[in-house]
Amino acid sequence: MKQIITIQARLFPKKEEKECLDNLMRNWNSCKRYAYNRLLEGKTRKELKKELQQMFNLNSRYVDDAILEASEVLQSTKELGENPRKVIFGGKDLFFELKSKHLCIKQRQKYKKEWEDKRKGTLFSRGDKTKQGNLNLRVIEEKGQFFLRINTGNRKWLFIQLKSSHKKWRKFAEAMLNSCPYSIRLQRKNNKY
Repeated sequence: MKQIITIQARLFPKKEEKECLDNLMRNWNSCKRYAYNRLLEGKTRKELKKELQQMFNLNSRYVDDAILEASEVLQSTKELGENPRKVIFGGKDLFFELKSKHLCIKQRQKYKKEWEDKRKGTLFSRGDKTKQGNLNLRVIEEKGQFFLRINTGNRKWLFIQLKSSHKKWRKFAEAMLNSCPYSIRLQRKNNKY
């Protein structure tokens, strides 16, 4: 059985990088939600891939990962015996809290921000051995500092400082820098990445 190691790290984007990163996350999540609905209609991954690339202006790897995530949500919903047409991206509990008429403005703003972070504030990219790690979200090292190189499309990248206090970070970083495949999930929470 293959061992999976999960390490948390934090990104430190500048203001203009945050805006670009937020736009990429929002676009990727829109693609995932659209893919989910098209999968419900019976479309296949292959049929969706080209359609979604043109529609959301994302590269094939980002689109493929959005379809993968959407299909996992669909499969999980079916396994739990829930109605797949009633899935709420961002979380049902938060959604129903937001619908409550008994919230003060401060609570409503808090729940809305949390719900939007869960609904629009993620980005996922799988690693690939043939591409020396992860093509869209790649960890790189320059002068002893680590950065996450984020593919934003049209041969443009963000280079955002990456830090971790995890005890296995150095070992993990060496594996990533040595072209081992690794997946990365970016999450925004309270304006932190």
